[in-house]
Amino acid sequence: MKKAILLILFCLSITGLMAQNQEIQDLLKQLDQTISERGKYMNEKESRMNELKVMLKQANLTDEQRYGINLRLLREYKLYTCDSSLKYLADNKRLAAKQKNKDWENETKIFHASVLSVMGMYKEALDLLNSIVKSSVTDRLKRDYFDIYAQVYDYLGEYASDSHYRQSYQQLNRLYRDSVYAVLKKEKINDPIVEGDRLITFQKWSGALDLLSKFFVSIQQEDHAYACAAFQLAYIYHHQNNALLRKKYLILSAISDTKAAIKENTSLRLLASMLFEEGDIDRSYAYIKYSLEDATFCNARVRTMAVTQTMTIIDKAYTLKRDKSRRQLILFLGLISALSVFLVISLVLQYRQMKKLSAARLELREFNDELHQMNIVLNEANEQQRKDNLKLKESNRIKEEYVGQFMNLCSSYIDKLEEYRKLVNRKVSAGQIEDLFKMTKSTLLIDTELKEFYKNFDSSFLQLFPSFVEEFNELLVPEERFVMKKGELLNTEMRIFALIRLGISDSFKIAKFLRYSSQTIYNYRTKVKNKALGSRDDFESNVLKIGSFVA
Repeated sequence: MKKAILLILFCLSITGLMAQNQEIQDLLKQLDQTISERGKYMNEKESRMNELKVMLKQANLTDEQRYGINLRLLREYKLYTCDSSLKYLADNKRLAAKQKNKDWENETKIFHASVLSVMGMYKEALDLLNSIVKSSVTDRLKRDYFDIYAQVYDYLGEYASDSHYRQSYQQLNRLYRDSVYAVLKKEKINDPIVEGDRLITFQKWSGALDLLSKFFVSIQQEDHAYACAAFQLAYIYHHQNNALLRKKYLILSAISDTKAAIKENTSLRLLASMLFEEGDIDRSYAYIKYSLEDATFCNARVRTMAVTQTMTIIDKAYTLKRDKSRRQLILFLGLISALSVFLVISLVLQYRQMKKLSAARLELREFNDELHQMNIVLNEANEQQRKDNLKLKESNRIKEEYVGQFMNLCSSYIDKLEEYRKLVNRKVSAGQIEDLFKMTKSTLLIDTELKEFYKNFDSSFLQLFPSFVEEFNELLVPEERFVMKKGELLNTEMRIFALIRLGISDSFKIAKFLRYSSQTIYNYRTKVKNKALGSRDDFESNVLKIGSFVA
């Protein structure tokens, strides 16, 4: 159970740490975006100051009004650009002398000392503050009076390189902070920034953290107090060794300073140093550059010196990283160049190979085309041979059929001649010459034999081409088709075209076979072709296709 609880707590802590790291990354992106838009925020501040400058140009202003507008401009310029505020300090000094107003004179000196301290002119600032008769400082100005003393000694403590002087300045800073706190307490004014600063000075970390955390959530990011509170919280977390929360509040303080166009700031510089220690050199270098630009723009000498010291270290590391990156880049470029050369060589070789392959493919295609043509020719030859074989087979079949018929007819005619010889012999022996003369004079025998001959021809032909009559009629227009009489196999017209189907196309031979004149056969052929269903010129070639022999 204990192990399970420890495991759960460990997982929760890891999850919380991951969430915090993600929050930091999101805040850094927000800061980068804010810095990229700092020109917009500077323009907004310049716009506010220009409005005040326009008000100063009004002719009917009283000295009190002019003094108040100058004071507002001084507050705008104080942490923005110190040099520009000197003109309005001089004008307020003149107005104070003109009105013989000691309170205005003291306020102008206090404000002037504040500007001088930001500019790094600490002796001049202290001389100016020391010139003020303490008893002449009204309750309204006492807080600012002690606060500027504390500010000057705070800057001197940062500037001092000797530890003895630094401790002395820090002690004076604490004394004047106590004086500011005493004034606020007397006036019953609650200022968490001042109270938090006093608690931090005396290292009362828990009390300061509790006070400032409650105050921080109650103010807007655009308020300068937001940046101050965030910076103080970052300082507390630094002393509590909480790097994540320190970084978080430094980022929030830097975002607030950037949006308020505060150029006299420390958050961005400390954040740059922290990021440098973590190894984020690129972002650290960018932030320290912005810090130097802000310090130079504001003419805040102590900030410029601090930024310069930090920037020297970061710039050296950035230069080393840049040189390392350059060497790596050169190495990578060398590798890329070598790879490019290798790639070019590979492409050339591949191109040559592709050309060879293309040529081989072209030759193969040409060979295939030739082979295809040869196959076509061979197929045509095979087809022609097949047709010739079929014709030959058909011719052989016809020959076989008609040779058989011829043998039968010859045998039959020999038998008939033998019978006819015996008949003639009997007639001669019996002296029946008159009967014999009559018998030889009659054509009945010839006619009978012709009929028998044609009947045998028709029968043999239809055995070879049993569908001849039907297919022949299909070549004729329907109304001209032939109808066979009872007992009739073929009529004269069909017998003519039957002979043509057998390959006898000469009209003379057909006429001799059928015992007609050549003209009669020609007339029959012409008459039938005129009845053709299609082209009469193709009629006889279509007849040749009737009943083609199929293997």
